[in-house]
Amino acid sequence: MAKNKIIEVEKMETIITDLHQTQSLTKILKVHNVSPQQFYETLKAYPFLAEAYTRAQSARADLFADEITDIADNEPDHNRARNMINARMWVTSKMKPHVYGDKIQLDVNQTVDIRSALDEAKNRIRNIIEIPKMQLTETTTTKADSSTGSQPADSPDSPPNIKLDDLLK
Repeated sequence: MAKNKIIEVEKMETIITDLHQTQSLTKILKVHNVSPQQFYETLKAYPFLAEAYTRAQSARADLFADEITDIADNEPDHNRARNMINARMWVTSKMKPHVYGDKIQLDVNQTVDIRSALDEAKNRIRNIIEIPKMQLTETTTTKADSSTGSQPADSPDSPPNIKLDDLLK
């Protein structure tokens, strides 16, 4: 069979049925002389088979979970039983994490004080506003000294008289 050829639907249904028996997909594909690439390409081509495969995987996870108790009760070698149980627990937690995965509960009880950050931001704004204000004062003083010797009167072009503290409130 060619590597990229799609598998017949009947053969795929047999593979998916075998998957319900908790056999590994790798073993099943070897028995049926099918490459993983062919298998997944066929799943892409037939959405109803992909859905059946998903259901089979879910059923396998439930069967693995059921086997854990049987292994614990019937396996005479405790080390072997522990390895078999741990393997099935890990696989089921990956296949159906919402059912068999670790439940993570996160409680955060922490107060965050942002006053210092706000004070730093206000100081940066003050510095930005103060520099143009000082430049404006120097410019008006220079103009006043060179023209009449008095302060210029407020004109429509001059900036409004705003206090710095009003801006920072």
